[in-house]
Amino acid sequence: MSTELHQKPSPKFTNYRERLLRPLVRVGVVLLAFVGLGAWALSSPVGSSPDDRYHLASIWCNQAMGESCEKDDDGRNLLPSPLMEAPCFLGSPSTSAGCQPLMNGTDPRVQPDPGSNVDGKLYPGGFYAVLHFWKNPNIELGIISMRLFNAALFVGLGGLLWVALPRRLQRTLVWSWSLTLIPLAAFMIPSTNPTSWAIIGVGMAWLALLGYFEANGWQMYALGGAYLALVAMATAARSDSTLFVGATSIVTLLMTQANMKTLIRRFPLPAVAGLFVIAWLIFRPGQIGVIAEGFGERASHSYPDELPWRAGVSDAEGFDWALLWYNIWDVPGLWLGMFGDYPWGALGWLDTVMPQAVTLLVTWIVLGVTFIALQRAWWQKLVASGLIIFLAWGIPVWTLQLGGHKTGEQIQPRYLLPLFIVAIGVLLIQKTGNRVLITSRPAQIAVILSLSIANAIALHTNFRRYTTGTIQGGIDLDHQREWWWMSLPGFLSANATWVIGSLAFLGLMWVLLRHANAPSEKPSRENTPVKLQSNF
Repeated sequence: MSTELHQKPSPKFTNYRERLLRPLVRVGVVLLAFVGLGAWALSSPVGSSPDDRYHLASIWCNQAMGESCEKDDDGRNLLPSPLMEAPCFLGSPSTSAGCQPLMNGTDPRVQPDPGSNVDGKLYPGGFYAVLHFWKNPNIELGIISMRLFNAALFVGLGGLLWVALPRRLQRTLVWSWSLTLIPLAAFMIPSTNPTSWAIIGVGMAWLALLGYFEANGWQMYALGGAYLALVAMATAARSDSTLFVGATSIVTLLMTQANMKTLIRRFPLPAVAGLFVIAWLIFRPGQIGVIAEGFGERASHSYPDELPWRAGVSDAEGFDWALLWYNIWDVPGLWLGMFGDYPWGALGWLDTVMPQAVTLLVTWIVLGVTFIALQRAWWQKLVASGLIIFLAWGIPVWTLQLGGHKTGEQIQPRYLLPLFIVAIGVLLIQKTGNRVLITSRPAQIAVILSLSIANAIALHTNFRRYTTGTIQGGIDLDHQREWWWMSLPGFLSANATWVIGSLAFLGLMWVLLRHANAPSEKPSRENTPVKLQSNF
């Protein structure tokens, strides 16, 4: 055999092959991410997101583009009754969503708006105005379109950051979202709850801003535009997320490797965004008033049965030190709720309990990767992560204390999820782009499989909750199925959707985490703006 057959491909051929494969890999990653989140969008019926009646009414009759709903004699908006009726499965995990009325637009009943964000005082309203464009007489199609739109928004913005970020921040993007997506974020992002945009906006804006300071050329402009778009999303979703995106933007500036000259030259963009955030909070405080004033007084301030150390303590007027002590040490339980931990990590209306295997598989990976990352910590990283953890810990403690509430009352894990995503990202960030968190191939595979199995279990649990109720068991979701989307094609059954979504997530984790742990082609320069260095 000719010796030429054993020669390595020429560098010119190798470079051409890489240039050809790079866009294909990026498109494949985007499709995998969209399919994986799309399965979560289809895993629960209309009305399954928290406070969905309120949010759907605010979307359906949004008046940003003029009147959109008929009104009754009292001037109240008339909405489809199937959309507004209290979910029949609410609070009863053994009850499937098959008890719902028809959602395909054939039910002519209407009812007055039970109360929504028409006046715009509680929620900013931008989220509702955008999703209103997906309104459809067929309620099912409308809700599916809204959920898939939010999934596409997350994937599109994440893909833009993945392509444009410098190498060290690209690794942080992949790791921070891989570790915090399952199960709560995966459920909330493709939903009709404004928390979807709060998670996306706050969870990505800080990285876009750091990348804006460190990148050059078109990447700098792309990241600057992405930062402004993400800040706008956060402010259009919830007022508390407006506060979060402002605070995290300031704190995470400690992490930039750009020199002082570059910081000064590019500072006007975040300064304008900061002034906008301040003005928004002044004129549209919304949920910020809750942080300042609490949720209102609890009916009773006596906790002799619930807090044993309070026995014999007077309930006289004054600061409740016992409650403070209780909440300080119990608030981290809200963080574990983001990983499905019982009882605060239940999905839906807090009535879809996740198997403890989900929490275990995700938590041990998060702790392990975080400890590895902290081995290379420097003072800016420690200060920034400490400040963000202080916010995620201090805000709920303060708010609960004002109203005399215990952890688990009023505040849910989803409120803190945007802050926690940033906290994990800051803990994982590396000083240079040529540092790999996990070099061992078996360890990489263990991380990928753990997260993928946790996703598959959580997704199946959410499907099971609504297709048959928890009274049924087994892996077959279509056996004795009582609910499924009438508007989907027949081949896309519950089983098929679960399998496709789980495999897509596995493929996504394999590509992204293998890429995040691949050595850089060139070492990153510290303290200077860096260009994208990608293996793809």
